[in-house]
Amino acid sequence: MKAGQTVLYSSENGWFDKKGFYVFEKPIFKVVYHNDILRINKNEIKTRRPLLILEKLIKRHNLYALGFIGYDFNNHILNSKSLKKDDLALPKILVNLYKKFEFKERLDLLSEKSIIKQIKFNTRKSEFIQKVEKIKDYISKGDIYQANLSHRIDVYGIFYPFSVFMNLVKNQPTPYMMFIKDLNFSLISGSMELFLEKKGREIITKPIKGTIKRGLNELEDEA
Repeated sequence: MKAGQTVLYSSENGWFDKKGFYVFEKPIFKVVYHNDILRINKNEIKTRRPLLILEKLIKRHNLYALGFIGYDFNNHILNSKSLKKDDLALPKILVNLYKKFEFKERLDLLSEKSIIKQIKFNTRKSEFIQKVEKIKDYISKGDIYQANLSHRIDVYGIFYPFSVFMNLVKNQPTPYMMFIKDLNFSLISGSMELFLEKKGREIITKPIKGTIKRGLNELEDEA
């Protein structure tokens, strides 16, 4: 895989209606936002509203936009500061804009094998259990009804990112999967959930955790 390439894997009810791989190559624009600087290819713009500029660029050239908006971008929107240490130096936004894609029903599974040398957890088991108990206490008191509790795992070794992605598709396929190859990193994503999809004036969401199906009427919804 070359830098700038993006591959989507979709089930019948995923990114697209047809199951298979959607391969995007040679982006027309590469859009990166970090530290209030928006870089479009080699041009830089200082701005606090990168999404507005990105949206105009997509509409003007009628392009496919594939990439990510980092979770910490919420600090930018809310004008707040994160207490977390940023030791990855990833951009807050990275989006590649493409004119076309190639559909393939299948891709060959590569024979490259990764070698894991070390695994590090940033939270001890006892600390994680304490956090779980604290969340359960919050829920029982009615302070919250749901929490996303996670911890970071660093894996060191020799890796072939696209082989990792293809193995994930083979062993644990989900409706929404993506592989992004950048110059400095690779990103692999897989989810059962659809956060938001906009079609015209309609917005669709398909959450899983913390939800139940809708009732037959408003009274059942409220219950």
